[in-house]
Amino acid sequence: MKTVDISGMDKARAQFGYEWGCQIIMFRGLHWLRSRPTEKELPRITEFKNITGITKNENAAADAMEDFALNHPKLREFGATGAMVQFSLGHAMKRAELGDEAYFDFFRDCPDRIFEFDETEAFPERQKP
Repeated sequence: MKTVDISGMDKARAQFGYEWGCQIIMFRGLHWLRSRPTEKELPRITEFKNITGITKNENAAADAMEDFALNHPKLREFGATGAMVQFSLGHAMKRAELGDEAYFDFFRDCPDRIFEFDETEAFPERQKP
């Protein structure tokens, strides 16, 4: 599926690399958001000016989205940085809010940031043994 480079730190976009982890978090967060279209309470996350990687979840929806996004065997094995979580969930929330077409319009001047990602890697629980 089409996606946008989130980190800019892993040009190879290798499986289990930094950008791969960002994409896993983003796709899992996006799935969580899109699977709750009638939710009255959207996740609210506070970010702090001039501080990267530290956020504060302001409601139960934000906690639930983050828990779901990080519940992936490789993320549990390798861990995720605060910056990965902050920016990946930020991308998921913006993509869910705008829809894919408008989201990708933001990046039309940066075509090198757009690439294909196998989103099934974000959902190993769906794969047959």
